[in-house]
Amino acid sequence: MASRGVQFLVLLSAIFGMWLALILKFSKQSTGYVKYAIYGFPIILGFLFGCYSGFSVIYNMIIFRTCPQKAEDLKKDVQEAKDFYASRGVRFD
Repeated sequence: MASRGVQFLVLLSAIFGMWLALILKFSKQSTGYVKYAIYGFPIILGFLFGCYSGFSVIYNMIIFRTCPQKAEDLKKDVQEAKDFYASRGVRFD
């Protein structure tokens, strides 16, 4: 199984290959909006990816769960670390 980065690069290469094929095939034949759409495809794809990323972050922030037990455990761990370093002469102000 390939890592997520390798999968992303393969997908990106496939999309770039299709875009390049469109440019080479239709660049001389196309006129008007089709030509601009083909040349602007990477920009459109980047914009759509940015929208997807933004919506994903916003959605995950909305459904973020609070974990009161984990918060208490973390506070306890921080206090233990402070006590440990205080016993060795480190001061926290």
